[in-house]
Amino acid sequence: MLGSLYHFHPKEGVLLGAMARSGRAILLEPVKNHSFDGNPISRWLGQALSYIGDTSSSYRLTPDALDALLAEGGVEVIFDTLILGGKYRLVEFRKRG
Repeated sequence: MLGSLYHFHPKEGVLLGAMARSGRAILLEPVKNHSFDGNPISRWLGQALSYIGDTSSSYRLTPDALDALLAEGGVEVIFDTLILGGKYRLVEFRKRG
């Protein structure tokens, strides 16, 4: 899955569990974006230009939120690293056990 796990909020953990049941899965998810920027103008633009469906949403995953979802999904992380200047996390995982 590439950069769209947040679109399934609040069922992301369920989706991760389903992905893991198929064997191994790879996730590339943004964990740093303008919606959380310290600059108020940049933050406003990031939120105003973020759409899920036809509605604007500032919901995005942070590194801690992604960790919690991986735990909720009951998966075993095989590989996890930040890429693209720390903006994305590349995670390989499988069904726990």
